[in-house]
Amino acid sequence: MSSSAISQVFEQTRSAGRMAFMPFVTAGDPDIEMTADLIRELSRQKVDLIEVGFPYSDPIADGPVIQASYTRALQKRIRVGDIFEMAASLKNENSAPLVAMVAYSLVFRVGIERFLSEAKSSGFAGLIVPDLPGDEAGEFAEQTRQ
Repeated sequence: MSSSAISQVFEQTRSAGRMAFMPFVTAGDPDIEMTADLIRELSRQKVDLIEVGFPYSDPIADGPVIQASYTRALQKRIRVGDIFEMAASLKNENSAPLVAMVAYSLVFRVGIERFLSEAKSSGFAGLIVPDLPGDEAGEFAEQTRQ
């Protein structure tokens, strides 16, 4: 079984005796083009992973800074498809692995199989789905492994 890009990062950082650095950017704030530019620059700076926030309308647990960035992105009508297109545009560049921070409601609305397929084909290496309780995530986790 081949290891994932995320596993490789953690293996490399562990063997180097350091923690991984994974900055967070909100997709679409201030706009999708700047999001791509931020990812390019962070990759040039040799960050280990990049967490890309998928804006949604009720990020009450995310704190005021992320809440405000999500609101700005949504006011500009950012959509899941826009984020996937942006990520896909970076696939042939030397980007740090991208990790989607996404509310399960967005995954569910798009459709689990379709979301996972589009995330993978656009170049995301993994997902963080913080609002999906572990005891309810079994089927979703199995689908992500496939």
